Amino acid sequence: MKPLNILLADDMQSVGAFVSDYVRAAGHLITYVESGEAAVEAFRRQAFDLVLMDVVMPGIGGLEAVRQIKAIPTAAWVPIIIITALDEEDEILNGFLAGADDYLLKPLRPVTLDIRIRSMMRIASIQRSTAMVVDSVSEGIVQIDRVGRICRFNKAAEVIFGYAEEEVRGKNVKMLMPAPFSEHHDEFLANRVQNHAFGAMNVQMDVSGLRKNGDIFPMHLGISEANTPDGTLFVGLVRDMTVERGLQTQLLEKNAEMERFFSVSPDLLCIAETSGHFRKLNPTWTHVLGYALRELEGTAFMDLVHPEDRELTREAVRKLLASHTVESFTNRYRAKDGSYRYIEWHIVPYEKRLLYAAARDVTEQREQSRVLAESEHFLKSLIDVFPGMVCYWTRDLHCTFANHAYVEWFGKTSDEMQNIHITALLGPELYRQNESYIQAALRGESQRFERILTKPDGSITYTWVHYLPNLKNGQVHGFFALVADVTELKISEESLRDSSHVCASC
Repeated sequence: MKPLNILLADDMQSVGAFVSDYVRAAGHLITYVESGEAAVEAFRRQAFDLVLMDVVMPGIGGLEAVRQIKAIPTAAWVPIIIITALDEEDEILNGFLAGADDYLLKPLRPVTLDIRIRSMMRIASIQRSTAMVVDSVSEGIVQIDRVGRICRFNKAAEVIFGYAEEEVRGKNVKMLMPAPFSEHHDEFLANRVQNHAFGAMNVQMDVSGLRKNGDIFPMHLGISEANTPDGTLFVGLVRDMTVERGLQTQLLEKNAEMERFFSVSPDLLCIAETSGHFRKLNPTWTHVLGYALRELEGTAFMDLVHPEDRELTREAVRKLLASHTVESFTNRYRAKDGSYRYIEWHIVPYEKRLLYAAARDVTEQREQSRVLAESEHFLKSLIDVFPGMVCYWTRDLHCTFANHAYVEWFGKTSDEMQNIHITALLGPELYRQNESYIQAALRGESQRFERILTKPDGSITYTWVHYLPNLKNGQVHGFFALVADVTELKISEESLRDSSHVCASC
C-alpha cells in the first residue's frame, strides 16, 4: 500500500524522536511539531493522511488543536489519533468529542503504534480508491456541509467551473452560482436543512453555473443528502449542458429552417411511411391537387394513383426499398376535382420506416412537350413536301437536318445524311467552289449564288443557292442551305433565246 503522510504533534522531544524514527523506518513520511498551534498551521499548509496528537501540550493544547483541525475542510477524511498518558475514561471521551477517531496510551508501544498505522493505511487506501472513482466520473461532484461550505470538488468539477479544488475547499458553494441564485442560497439551504426537505430523495433541476472566468453556463444539478459520522453532507452532481444546449439550439434552428423550407418550397415535399401512407406534406400539395393537408395526411398514397400507373408505382417502391438509393419516376395523381396531374417523383428511403420524397407537377411541361413535338412533326412534314432542298449545317459543318428533296437529290438516305460533314457530301471540288460562300455565311453574311452541278446519275442541273446564317445573340451557330433546282427554267430560257435567234435570221 502507498506510504502515509503523517503529522505528529507532541511537546516531548523524546516521544517525537521515537515516533518519527519508527515511522520513517516503516517507509512513511512524517512532519513533527511541538505544539497544537504548529499542528493546526501545518495541517492548513499541506494534506496529511493521519494525525497523531498529544493531548497535553502548552498553548491551545491537543484537544483544541483537534477541534480546529476537524473544522478545516479536506478532500478526504483524515483520522486523528490522540496520544495521552491518562487512562481516565473522561479524558478519552473528551478526545472523541473533540473529533478524535482513536487513542494511544503512553508510554507508546511499537506493536500498538504499528497496528494503528496499518489500520490507518487500510482506511487511506480505501479513501484513495474512492477518490479515484470520484475523480474518474465525467460529471462534476461538489460536496458541501450543512452551511454550504465546499468539502469535495472532483476533477470533473475543476474542469467545469475552472477552479482547482484547493481554491474552493472551505468556501461557500454560492461562489459557483450567478446572481440572483447566489444571493438567496444560504437562506434556501438553511430552510431545506431545517425542514429536512431533501430527505433520502434526489432533487433534479436545471440551473445556471458560474465559472471562474465569469462565464454563466447552463447545467443540470442533482442533489442528494448523505449522513456521515461528521454530520449531514449534501452532494451535488453537476453536468455541464453548454454543448448539449448548443446542439439543441442548433437542432431547433435547423428544424425551424427545414420547416420554413418545407412550407415555402414550390415543389411537392412529403414524408411517407413504407406501409404506404402519407405522414407529412407541405402546402404545395393543396395548390396542385386541391386537397386540404388534413385530407391527405394518413391517406394511402396508392389510392390517389391512376389505376394504369399503380403497378409502375409499386415496382418503383420495391426497387427503392431493395436498393436504398434515390428512385425517380413519373405517374398520375388524382386531384380533388377528379382530373389527373402528372407528378415526377424523386424518393429516398430514410431508416426502415420512412420515405422522403420531392416531387413536381409536370402536367404543363408534358403538355408543352406534346404540343412542341406535334409542331415539330408538322413543320418537318411541311419541309419534306417542299419542292426545294433544305438543309442545316452546324458551325463545324455537320448536317443535323435535311429534307426529303435534299436527301433524294444527293442520292443518300436520311441516316446517311445525319451528322455527315459537308466535305463528304459535296466532295473536294464542289466544296472548293462553295468554300468562300460557306465561310461568309459562318461570318453571319447571307449568300446567294448560282451553281451548275452534276448529279450522282451524271445529269447536269442548274441550281440557285441561298445560305442563311443562324444568328443567336449575335453569334453564328450555323446556317441554313436553301437550294432550288432551276434546270427547267434554264432550259426554257435557252429555248427562248434560240427561238429569238431563228426569228431574227428569217
